[in-house]
Amino acid sequence: MSIFEYNEEEELKKFGRAEYRSGEIKGKAESVILALEMKGPVSEQMKKRIFSERDISLLEDWMRTAIEADTVEAFLVRTGLDRII
Repeated sequence: MSIFEYNEEEELKKFGRAEYRSGEIKGKAESVILALEMKGPVSEQMKKRIFSERDISLLEDWMRTAIEADTVEAFLVRTGLDRII
């Protein structure tokens, strides 16, 4: 295949996977924030940091921590985000 050849079906599959992954990441970030909001107010800076994360495994860890933490501050300490935010 030449670098100039274009396979529309293959490119759409790639785009679909990227779209799915992007949506999955956004959904996990939203879930972390929702869990935290049940514990207290979540700053815009913290929301921005959570939404900027692209590591799905880390977002899943943060979700578990957000559910287990008693407060937003406890979440920040347990995740190490208190040093950043």
